[in-house]
Amino acid sequence: MRVRLVGHSGEPLMKIGKEGAWHSFTKVLESNGFEVVTKPFGAPIDALIANTHSRKAIKECKSNNVDKKKRVLILWEPEPTNYKLHKSAVLDQYSNIYSPTKEWGHNYKVRLFKWPVLKLKSQSFAINQWSQRQNKAVMILANKSSPIRGQLYSVRRKVAVLTSQSQTMDLYGLSWSEKSLVNYFKYLVRLVSTPLPLIDFGSWKNLNSKLDNFCGICENKKRISERYRIVVVIENSKTYISEKFFDAHDAGAIVIYSGAQLSKFGIPNTAAVQVEPNSFKISEAIEHIQSLSTKKQYDLMKRQQKAILSVSKEWFGDKAMTQLAEDISKQLKKGNK
Repeated sequence: MRVRLVGHSGEPLMKIGKEGAWHSFTKVLESNGFEVVTKPFGAPIDALIANTHSRKAIKECKSNNVDKKKRVLILWEPEPTNYKLHKSAVLDQYSNIYSPTKEWGHNYKVRLFKWPVLKLKSQSFAINQWSQRQNKAVMILANKSSPIRGQLYSVRRKVAVLTSQSQTMDLYGLSWSEKSLVNYFKYLVRLVSTPLPLIDFGSWKNLNSKLDNFCGICENKKRISERYRIVVVIENSKTYISEKFFDAHDAGAIVIYSGAQLSKFGIPNTAAVQVEPNSFKISEAIEHIQSLSTKKQYDLMKRQQKAILSVSKEWFGDKAMTQLAEDISKQLKKGNK
């Protein structure tokens, strides 16, 4: 069966590589009798697996009489990031919709998959090495904006402002140093195309803030995070758990997390200091952990590490993507009957 594998940006072929999670994904497809089409849109195909909705891919399906039962859409973005992807007009084009959370896909039946992440290893450094880290927090996240309800970008910005004033957190990531006019323009472009019922009217706040704690664009997240005792993770929305959470643990730091409830995803609540998406409470959590003794901080980090390592294998990229490919293969074969 010939299958079109559409990339995250709508390109006709997902960049697979010679190793890694997507390489494992395609190997499973091939072992199940699928041939990944490598030609541009317009080629003969029997099935579709789309990492984002593509009109060209749907047009190709229709020209090849590919039934909806043999069309798969994998949702990688929450509604605040890409609300058009969650519209009924899009989801109606597919019978098989995969999501990392039950909260996406609205009234559609979605099949769940674990977000693929890096392979975590046990941290073996001693307390004397821990004491050499800065007793400070770091947040390595992009400065994005969205006018849509459910976005946590405005919380992220407010935390950056509060910790800049208190000098309790350093900030790295894209777009934090952009001029206010640029930030407002990006926001307005999205605002004018957003339906009124979806708008979060407080989402524009702090777009013009100048931050003294911005340290630059991070080229190596782990190397930077290892300098600090605390890593702050604020998801794009509180509906799912992404690689950001696991990346923070990879640095062997105490994780302050604001996003989905961990236990709902089979992750122990002790794997992070969970804080609701409230900028003041997140800032208070940072200050509280900073006030603890070095020994108590170290013990907290070790408890979090033990908790996350107990479940991290299930989220490892190769395993997660292999399981996803197996499930998709079964669904497409059912659709072929």
